[in-house]
Amino acid sequence: MKKFLSISVLLQAGTGLMALVLVGIFANLAERAFERREVAEQVLRTTSISRDMFMAMQAIRIERDTANTALETPDTIDAGSRGEIAALRSRSEAALDSAFVKLGKDQRAGLSDIRTRHDDFLRVRNEVDAALQLPKDKRRADLSGEWINSVGKLVDAINTLSDSLSSDIVMSDSFITEMMKIKQLGWVVRDSAGSDRLLVGVAIANGEALTVNQQQQLATLNGRIETAWKAIQDDTRMLSLPASLVQAVADANKLYFTNLRAKRKAIIDDLTAGRAAPVSGRRWVEMSNLPLETVMSVANTAFDLSEDHAAQQAGAAARNLYMAIFLTVMFFGLGIYTTLFVSRRVARPMARIIETMRAVAAGNLTGEIPFARRHDEVGDLARALRVFRDNAREKHRMEEELLRKERLSALGQLTATVAHELRNPLSAIRNTIFMMKDTAASSGLNFNRPIERIERSISRCDRIIGELLEYTRIRDLKMSSAVFDKWIDDVLKEQKFPDGITVTRNLGAPGQVISFDPDRMRQIVINLVDNAAQAMVSMDASITERRVTVSTVMIGSVFEFTIADTGPGIPPENLPKVFEPLFSTKSFGTGLGLPMVRQIAEQHGGKVEITSTVGRGTTVHVSLPVRGVQELAA
Repeated sequence: MKKFLSISVLLQAGTGLMALVLVGIFANLAERAFERREVAEQVLRTTSISRDMFMAMQAIRIERDTANTALETPDTIDAGSRGEIAALRSRSEAALDSAFVKLGKDQRAGLSDIRTRHDDFLRVRNEVDAALQLPKDKRRADLSGEWINSVGKLVDAINTLSDSLSSDIVMSDSFITEMMKIKQLGWVVRDSAGSDRLLVGVAIANGEALTVNQQQQLATLNGRIETAWKAIQDDTRMLSLPASLVQAVADANKLYFTNLRAKRKAIIDDLTAGRAAPVSGRRWVEMSNLPLETVMSVANTAFDLSEDHAAQQAGAAARNLYMAIFLTVMFFGLGIYTTLFVSRRVARPMARIIETMRAVAAGNLTGEIPFARRHDEVGDLARALRVFRDNAREKHRMEEELLRKERLSALGQLTATVAHELRNPLSAIRNTIFMMKDTAASSGLNFNRPIERIERSISRCDRIIGELLEYTRIRDLKMSSAVFDKWIDDVLKEQKFPDGITVTRNLGAPGQVISFDPDRMRQIVINLVDNAAQAMVSMDASITERRVTVSTVMIGSVFEFTIADTGPGIPPENLPKVFEPLFSTKSFGTGLGLPMVRQIAEQHGGKVEITSTVGRGTTVHVSLPVRGVQELAA
């Protein structure tokens, strides 16, 4: 019970509890921030999808009007209208595809309806395309109505899904709610204005006076347009809306509601009075495109602002989440640190001092004395213990030093003796061989072959030692410039190849001067051609094609020379190992040839690559960087 109520236990429990409370608070904040981020990202995604669908509806409606005007025109479609329709189709299909991709696996009821309506729309569109290549009197009479009906069903299906998506986000943020409202009002204006333009275009194309029914339809559409536009203007006056949206409303008010509506009124008056319209149907569509685009720009601007606002909210939510996570982790770490700090500064120091005193008393003089730098009673005790330990350790050190010196002296003598004994055998072997030659010669004995074998073995030992020293000692390069093709040709002429080996030169870089170390580069060439020749010497005697091909070429900014043979090739399992020091499949050599080739090439800033096919030969590519290459002046 006393131990449970000790200061150490109480302090550790108190600090741990405070840390847990803080961690719990910030973990809760992090969870709420995560939820807000998820909502913000969903709003951003939904806004983006709705925008794609909105863009698709715009393009489809404009295509409807343009194509329908062409259908009501007596002649076949002109090139300008055909190009405009193609551009509108490209925009609408791209927007729909983008929306479908973003929806992914979201299986909403409206999505299948859109696909069904879209298939029907495409069918009618194909018929319209074919009909537009014919004069009006050869077109199906009800095709215009079917075309308008298919467009209306598709647009309604898209709009229904767009509204469904918008309903998911309008309550999440007041600003987005207002923007979605303006967007919807803008679409009502644009939809009604598009229908109005379609009716006027048909009337112009027919060249007949407006019927009472047509006049009523135009009046109804005009009422919808005015009502929706008035709601947008009221919001613009009453609310503090962004400047870009206010400007979009002003542009639409000027171009559509002031300029175009005045021209429309004049056309309607002429058509009502039975007079011919002052413009053609094609011209009416062209002159109304820009004003209708300004009306659509109001809705597009509302979309832009919604998307920007959603992106800002998502960014802010993400930052809040990261901050909450950071604070949670920080206070978690701080709580652990505080608990450990209390434990280590109060409870453990004395226990460790006691353990150290016991260890020193038992003869353990190598451990550190803990807490010797503390400026309190624990520190004083630790420093006193350190003085005691240091005195004992110094005595022990002096004893160890004396013993070490004795051991070093004996080891030095042994090393000198061994080194001397290792030098003598080679000299003794050489002297013995010399004496054996003389004795054999004077006695008439023939020991030439075994003596030559011994001499070759000694030479091989010397060569191995030399190669090992050469490989482990990297010398500085002594660079000089030379025409590489001429230089390598001279090196090859100096080489003696075994009988039956043909050397072919394919020097394809005449006049190229390269800066390199001739001695080191000579090692590369000799090692590679020797390897190639040795590989072919060991081949079956029935194989007559034994060729070494040496090639040079400039490839872009790299100078490359290759040495290829028609030898047995290297097995695939050995190919990755050929550049490993001391790896060799031959019964002679040290396995340092190719490693040395790569070492020298890399010293020059280049690289070596090797390719091989069993039974067909091996090719080694040595590439040198362009900085060492220059064109020989003519």
